[in-house]
Amino acid sequence: MGVWHGIGLLVLFYACVLVAGVAAGAAGMRLEGSGFILLSQAVAWPVTVWATARLAKGTWRWSELLAPVPGVAAVAFVFASAGIALLCVALAGLIPMPEEIRKGFEKALAGDPLTVFLTLVIVAPIAEELCFRGFLLRGLLARSSAAKAVASSSVLFAVFHLNPWQAVTGVVTGVLFAWAALRSGSLVLPVLGHMTVNGTVSILLGPILGLLGHSEAEVEAMTSLPGGLMAGASVVAAAGLLVAAKTLPRTPLGEVAPGSGPSGSVAG
Repeated sequence: MGVWHGIGLLVLFYACVLVAGVAAGAAGMRLEGSGFILLSQAVAWPVTVWATARLAKGTWRWSELLAPVPGVAAVAFVFASAGIALLCVALAGLIPMPEEIRKGFEKALAGDPLTVFLTLVIVAPIAEELCFRGFLLRGLLARSSAAKAVASSSVLFAVFHLNPWQAVTGVVTGVLFAWAALRSGSLVLPVLGHMTVNGTVSILLGPILGLLGHSEAEVEAMTSLPGGLMAGASVVAAAGLLVAAKTLPRTPLGEVAPGSGPSGSVAG
């Protein structure tokens, strides 16, 4: 499995989204924001995940993808992911965002809170981690070094989001989640981390700023996050990663020789 296969899978995903949108319109369904995103995910992800799993056939096993991890490492990684999410928000904020794009993001998050939660914190993290750090990363490992596989899957993950603001977070978290997958041999940490990142950015950021004494109007007017919050996020991220690294057992997944396939090295 190579990079071009990954690009083809991105095209497949968005082709399915387009089909879902056309079908919804033909059926008279008027969905906007998170409602449409949830519908399109329900159509696109099963097809894309299935296709990715087929392309990476022989490089993965469910027993490996769902292998448990130490509880301390899981908790530490969740805190690290929350800290990194805030740092990524600050980093992405350095890229000027046109007002039309900002309103588009707000519209995407509009709708029933439960639908937003299901879409961004449950469905997307599970499906994206299965696709990118589960099947795609392992498929790339069968043909290239761990460093190249991580870099390729992370860039593809960034491109998948189709905008520079989310792409910044995509590259950073793509590397982070790939490290967790390689180190633990499991998707448990990447899924938990992905849920944390999405939940922090899309749901918890406003309340966090409110707890720090900022009014809703002040939050709306912010062009950058407070320095104190960034300092705290840096400490939490560093401490969480340190604890996770010390408590995670090493697996041989990241040491697979190109062409051998991960499944043969991780068994046992």
